[in-house]
Amino acid sequence: VAKLKLGIDLHNRASVFMPEQGYDYDINRLVDLAVMCEELGFYSASVGDSLLSKPRWRSIPTLTAMAAKTSKIRITSHILMPHLYNNPILLAQELATLDELSEGRLTLGCGIGAGKSDLVALEHDLCGVPRKRRGKAFDE
Repeated sequence: VAKLKLGIDLHNRASVFMPEQGYDYDINRLVDLAVMCEELGFYSASVGDSLLSKPRWRSIPTLTAMAAKTSKIRITSHILMPHLYNNPILLAQELATLDELSEGRLTLGCGIGAGKSDLVALEHDLCGVPRKRRGKAFDE
């Protein structure tokens, strides 16, 4: 019999960029929510990754903080855009370190990103990857 596994997305941009909408928590509160999710039996807790199209706290440091305060729940990136990081070898090392710190609890979700086209284009340009090349850069 298959067992249902539930994950939850922790909104890692609301408290930084939408305080006027009543979000009243900081990054430490977000980490506390990950702990609460673990206590409630969730299988995973995830945070997103984007620079401008959907601005938020950086996912890898946030996941690292979550890993430090939890011991069972899987920590997940959704959707990390590896092509926006300067060096794939250094990114791989960062992620391997995070996976080791979390005792193998990291699940990596990757994609090319989405959002308002002008912001996506600017986001890619600022990271040195023209939007027209994002698919090829992702493959690399």
